[in-house]
Amino acid sequence: MTLLVLVYNTENYIKRCLDSVIKQTYKELEIILIDDGSEDSSGKICDEYAEKDKRIKVVHRQNQGISLERNFGISIAKGKYIGFVDTDDYIEPSMIEKLVESIEKNNTDISICNYYPNNKTNLEELFTSRKAMTYIMNKKYFRGYTWNKLYKTEMMRKLLFDKTIFMAEDLLFNCEYLLESEKCSYINEKLYHYNINNNSISNSKISEKYLTILDMYDKLKKIYQDNNIDYLPYLYIDNFKVCCDIIYRNSLIEDKLDIKRVYEIKEELFKKIMKSQDIKLIKKIEVYIYGTMPILIGRARKIKENWRIKHYG
Repeated sequence: MTLLVLVYNTENYIKRCLDSVIKQTYKELEIILIDDGSEDSSGKICDEYAEKDKRIKVVHRQNQGISLERNFGISIAKGKYIGFVDTDDYIEPSMIEKLVESIEKNNTDISICNYYPNNKTNLEELFTSRKAMTYIMNKKYFRGYTWNKLYKTEMMRKLLFDKTIFMAEDLLFNCEYLLESEKCSYINEKLYHYNINNNSISNSKISEKYLTILDMYDKLKKIYQDNNIDYLPYLYIDNFKVCCDIIYRNSLIEDKLDIKRVYEIKEELFKKIMKSQDIKLIKKIEVYIYGTMPILIGRARKIKENWRIKHYG
């Protein structure tokens, strides 16, 4: 079992993270720390932990980006399974043991657990991968993160992460992985602690790399359409809201980006949503509000995010 920990400028959190990793009840761990060109003391801290625990292997690289670093970690992993931990988060002592037990006991291709501060869900213990592709898009469930999931190494190597996508690349990968899977197992127990902080995606500045999330949605919509996944109409809503969010973020920066494409996608999605027979009226009203007041909605979301940081970060 290999645990991949990607490290970049998290000196204030990394010790808490690594302490939770080395204290896992599942002891047969290969722990790979990939330092992606950290400019603070994170890399040094990694080396210190490697001296204390022989299961830890540290690799220092020069700011390759998250997808390339994940792919590199997958290529050198020796374990039958691969899991991920972000260095500003931490995990419960039994997390890895329970994920491994779940994937082996149920003979699934992926095992998933709940996390803090997510609400407790009532998902069944076992479900098909196609069902998982509707769950993964629902904010009440397990979402498209990598860190609350355990994967089969052999399957991961056949897919890898899309190096051209810099935002929500994990969601795209998970959907591609699920397409190659048969069934999933779920542990309705909060075993992962997700740290909400001011460096989170929802607080990050917009850039050209950020706009690759639009390409991610194009690929995701094709996957859902080609495979007749029922969630497609609500995927339009998610994409629409992302367009509104980009408009809001662009209003905050001095050197505005050219987001003509964003407005075009937003308009096209709005028409599809309003014409859809599968989308409830209340959702259409929500979309209308988002579309007519994207900057106001963005400010409201910022207030909500700051509240979450104060209470959970």
